[in-house]
Amino acid sequence: MSKRMPALIGGFGKNKIQTLTTLVSSNDEKYNLNLLRSKFGPYLAGLIEADGSFAIHDKNSKAKKYAPKILIVFSLNDNPLAEKLASIIQVGKIYKRENQGCVLWSIQNSEDVIKII
Repeated sequence: MSKRMPALIGGFGKNKIQTLTTLVSSNDEKYNLNLLRSKFGPYLAGLIEADGSFAIHDKNSKAKKYAPKILIVFSLNDNPLAEKLASIIQVGKIYKRENQGCVLWSIQNSEDVIKII
């Protein structure tokens, strides 16, 4: 008799999986928006690791002073995704860089950076 790992046959236990569409289109919008935000940690971690960066500059430097920030780069075609993520998470600003063929999601407020981390 072969033993299978639970992760290979459907996960550990009976988890109810809610899709983004289900969460966004439900009647209790405020509850679902908070639930959706709480589920974004792993997604954002992957997004930042793949297409983003953290920047923290030395405040004692004679160069321009910078606060900690997170930058995530999207292709121009993914602008709707960047806009949607920024509106759900409610941090940062979206900058279109058409001449560079990209969209930047810039999170520069120190409190917002901590919120994401």
